Amino acid sequence: MTLDLDTLVLRSGAHTSASDGVALMEAVSALAGEPWSNSPSCTSPVIAAYARSLNDWLPDDARQRLKAYIRRLLGTVEPDLELRRAFACADAAVRVFAPLAFAAAGLVDEAATLGAVAPVDRASAESGRSAAAAAESAARSAASLAEWSAAESMRSAAESARSAARSVAAAARSAEWAQAESAQAESAQAASARSASESAESARSAQAESAAESVQAESAAQSARSAARAAESAQAAARSAARAAEFAQAAAAWSAARGAAESAARTAAFELLDRLIAAAS
Repeated sequence: MTLDLDTLVLRSGAHTSASDGVALMEAVSALAGEPWSNSPSCTSPVIAAYARSLNDWLPDDARQRLKAYIRRLLGTVEPDLELRRAFACADAAVRVFAPLAFAAAGLVDEAATLGAVAPVDRASAESGRSAAAAAESAARSAASLAEWSAAESMRSAAESARSAARSVAAAARSAEWAQAESAQAESAQAASARSASESAESARSAQAESAAESVQAESAAQSARSAARAAESAQAAARSAARAAEFAQAAAAWSAARGAAESAARTAAFELLDRLIAAAS
């Protein structure tokens, strides 16, 4: 189908057809000539997960800025980059979105602590997750003592930190599954090599050959399952990062400097989308 990007108005949620409404990833599927979908095959699964969440929580006016990304989301599938993108989401959740939420809530010390956390990657994942969890606890304690409006902002900050911790945990799980997939792929290759060697040395019986093929098939299946779980966890990291950004905006809504705080949260959310896309360049 053909979309007029100049007159297109992006909507939240999923839709059965363009007449029912068009969300960001649905527009991408249409532009790519794929079947109507919120998960087009031409877009990185991690980027798509983040983009869907961003599309849904942005207010109507800000959502229209996403139209500029429709063409840019085409052709972003790079399997070797998915784990890096997952950790980029986790890093932004901990060191950007959660600090913005805490600053908006007036919890400046906690915001500074999170902002100073080492960049979140596979090696530092646990320290990043722990820092976000500690910040969440501090925000909830502060909220219990604050007046109503301030408490609402602090609770939103706590939810942002909680989402950040979940993003890190999901990225770490993705790394673990990716490592398992690699090990299982190596095992399958080794099994194949052993079978080839045995075949060269002597003629094998049909039963032995069948058993070797069965081992290879099972190793390949285990590798595929691990790869799928790694991909699922990477997408969960992206969704949680988007939630951290969403709660940063919610915290800003209760802030005395509401306009500036909300703008900062949205700007950071768009900047992460830019970084995820640019990872392939």
